[in-house]
This record gives sequence, structure tokens and C-alpha cells, in this order.
Amino acid sequence: MAALVPVIVAGLLQLRWLDQRDFVAWWDEHVGVRHGAGRGHKNNADLHSFSMEDAERLTGIKQPQVSRCRLPIVN
Repeated sequence: MAALVPVIVAGLLQLRWLDQRDFVAWWDEHVGVRHGAGRGHKNNADLHSFSMEDAERLTGIKQPQVSRCRLPIVN
């Protein structure tokens, strides 16, 4: 069992990295300063977007945290 611990940890770290990468991609696609209700003219694509303030409130993750997730992971 002890021999499996490094393999399990490596797998969990890879999963966390993939989750972070997916979250950052979602943030880039759907969150922005001019996104969200009540901010100027809208097209259909904007209906599925969020302001940065709304995204931070809904996810509990602040924009600086998202920026840190962009940093390369050092082994």
C-alpha cells in the first residue's frame, strides 16, 4: 500500500491541475469587465457571460487567484 502513495498523490496533483486549467479556460471565456447584465448592448453570446464581480461572488474565487492558476506548475 505504501508503494502506491506516490502514484496516488501524482494522480491527484494531475487532476487538480486539469481542474485548474478547465476553470481558467471557463473564466477566460465567460468572465470579463464588460460581461453580465446591465452593461451596455448585448448579443446572444453575452447572455451566458458574467461580470468579474458576479463570477467572484458566485464561485468564491477572486480574479487574482485565477491569475495565479495560470502560472506554470513547477515539479
